[in-house]
Amino acid sequence: MCLPPSLSLGPSGGLSVDTRLRCLSPSSSPVPHVYAAGDCASCAAFESENELWHQLPLWTQARQQGIYAARCMLGVEEEMGGDLACGFEMFAHKTNFMGYNVVLLGLFNGQKRGGNVNEFLVRANTNCVENGSLDSTAPPPLPLDAPQPPSAAGRSQPTPLKVLTRVSPDEYIKCVVSGGRVVGCMIVGESDLEETMENIMLSQINVDALGFDLLDDEVDIEDFFD
Repeated sequence: MCLPPSLSLGPSGGLSVDTRLRCLSPSSSPVPHVYAAGDCASCAAFESENELWHQLPLWTQARQQGIYAARCMLGVEEEMGGDLACGFEMFAHKTNFMGYNVVLLGLFNGQKRGGNVNEFLVRANTNCVENGSLDSTAPPPLPLDAPQPPSAAGRSQPTPLKVLTRVSPDEYIKCVVSGGRVVGCMIVGESDLEETMENIMLSQINVDALGFDLLDDEVDIEDFFD
């Protein structure tokens, strides 16, 4: 397919769009009356504006973007109000796999983040905590409250991602923590933590004080955020 010279491609290979899903020219100016949504759109503008949102080729995102694009064409996008803002504020997807509910929130796999990754496994129904690194060549895991190491130029390196994981026969829960804030979460099974984790992420609460209690199955973290 030959791309018209008035349009440009984004990082994902789709047509570059702004936050109103208007296609952009090579000079980053909106092209009049041309919109794109779903898999054919590259939504880098939304990703840069919203830290916890990222684009994936999912029908839920395509449907949401299609509705938003139609409203932008009509000039009534503001009528969607808070619902629209929440949709692009944080990535959220729910599905079912082999009989288990699967909920993906934010940067559930560390998307959009670089630097070191340290994994902390919190066993369900025990007080035991195992420390392990996702990379066998990486240094030992950092404590949850460890400061960022300075770079050679005197500037801080990217904040290490800290992954807290709770595993039991009936559930799997993973929280990705960066700079004291939960930036991503994966929930498999029936844990009833979806809404709590979503609120923690959107409110940008610092969870360093909770440490491993964040995923301790004997601690009701909902009480901390009522």
